[in-house]
Amino acid sequence: MKEYHQYPMWDVSLSLEERLDDLIARLTTEEKIRLIPTREAAVPRLGIPAYNVGGEAAHGVAWKGEATVFPQPLGLSSTWNTSLMREIGSVIGDEARAYHHRNPEVHGLTLWAPTVDLERDPRWGRTEEGYGEDPVLTGEMSAALVKGMQGNDPFYLKMVATLKHFFANNNEKDRLNCSSSIDPRNLREYYLKAFETPFVEGGALSMMTAYNSINGTPAIESPYVNDVVKGEWSMPGFIVCDGGDLSQTVNYHGYHTSHAESAAGALKAGVDCLTDEVDLVVSALEEALDRNLLEIADLDRAIRNIFGVRMRLGQLDQSGLNPYASIPESVLCAPEHAKLSYRAAAESIVLLQNDGLLPLQAEALQKISVIGPLADVVYTDWYSGTLPYRVSVLDGLRNRLPEADVTYVDGNDRIQLKTTNGQVITLGVEGTLVAVPEGSAYTAAEFEHQDWGWGSHTLRSVNNNRYVSLTEQGIYQANAPEMVAGL
Repeated sequence: MKEYHQYPMWDVSLSLEERLDDLIARLTTEEKIRLIPTREAAVPRLGIPAYNVGGEAAHGVAWKGEATVFPQPLGLSSTWNTSLMREIGSVIGDEARAYHHRNPEVHGLTLWAPTVDLERDPRWGRTEEGYGEDPVLTGEMSAALVKGMQGNDPFYLKMVATLKHFFANNNEKDRLNCSSSIDPRNLREYYLKAFETPFVEGGALSMMTAYNSINGTPAIESPYVNDVVKGEWSMPGFIVCDGGDLSQTVNYHGYHTSHAESAAGALKAGVDCLTDEVDLVVSALEEALDRNLLEIADLDRAIRNIFGVRMRLGQLDQSGLNPYASIPESVLCAPEHAKLSYRAAAESIVLLQNDGLLPLQAEALQKISVIGPLADVVYTDWYSGTLPYRVSVLDGLRNRLPEADVTYVDGNDRIQLKTTNGQVITLGVEGTLVAVPEGSAYTAAEFEHQDWGWGSHTLRSVNNNRYVSLTEQGIYQANAPEMVAGL
């Protein structure tokens, strides 16, 4: 047995508060500071491992490798099925545990999901992440997902759900520095109501503050964190800010003139864990203490909240009592998880009208035309997991109807380009574009033209599949076929 295993913080027969008291009393000030960034440092002399707060799990574990991918949350909301959501949450928790066992210091268990932001405008660029415009539906579906994610043990947690982004965060333009003006009724009956249910009924133990301000105060310093989330709703976990928001409070909002002031303002407002470059967080906290903007008690409060969760996840625990510690890696992409995802996809489909056409009768389908630019691709959103396989609409029809003649056209124009002085555009070396005189030995390149509307166009080379997108702001291009690429 290690010497530190004899410390009360490791004694699971004691209350959580007693263990936390012992932990905090043994930490030095420098150690406390280095436990506030999301990349929390190890404290070897106490047996505390390094820990990474964060990761995505909106509809399956993301950014870690292959995992079960469920329909996007906006699709899941169409099921109106809270028991299904709880099952999905449980699968996400199982697969998060599997990755955690593989590399516990890299794959943390406090993942950033679900998105509780309400969807006021379909033009918002992150609409697929949330559950719609209704705070009741959003609250109930989020609460069910949280329950599944965190498990049903009275003490131990399978993982921890982090609700985001608190709050009034449903526009993309200028969201790093804008202020949402919210009247008292909308604040209580709309925006806060969506978050209340997953906290009070779902038992969520973490939350992420938003980038925007609310009525002039950056969300990272919103009084509603302490007054409502930790006060009225008695949330006992920890609060984290959105990525880079410590520095953005200075650089974008101009709310403070120094990162030390920003760090102090965030911790005093109830944020416990800061998502920014580790060195920046550490130096900001050190300066805040030197300038008496913060007290050690502020760090202690944050660490108590963070480690109250980490201990319930099974850290600093040699008891063998954690029921989630033995979840095997074999749960990743398990067949029963795929079946659950299929059921969720089926339930998410909303059929408004059927004049007898559906279901299609396979024996009557001899010729099928599939038309559209997205019929033969499978796109994933920013928070999708790594897909274990891909089946496009076109693939699905051909697989399901092998005897039918299935033809496909993307419906786009095929064009060639000329410059204003009559030269033609052809492909040069390494995918570059070259203007050459018409009638020369070079052949004009052929492009597939996609008009997305609102001044947005994509030209894709028929020869090498690289493409360039043109918007009202100009040309956006990169260097690989799977990205927005230079032709």
